Amino acid sequence: MEIDISKEKLDVDLCPRDEFLQFRNDEEGIDELMECLLSLSVACVVI
Repeated sequence: MEIDISKEKLDVDLCPRDEFLQFRNDEEGIDELMECLLSLSVACVVI
């Protein structure tokens, strides 16, 4: 998993699943991202 951080958004590339997700870079978006990460049992995140 890779996360590209910008002022307005968080772009998430779920490797090797070929999925792309996007979250707002605010409190609500970060909470949504954390819920997603917990549900996927992610072992490693690269920021």
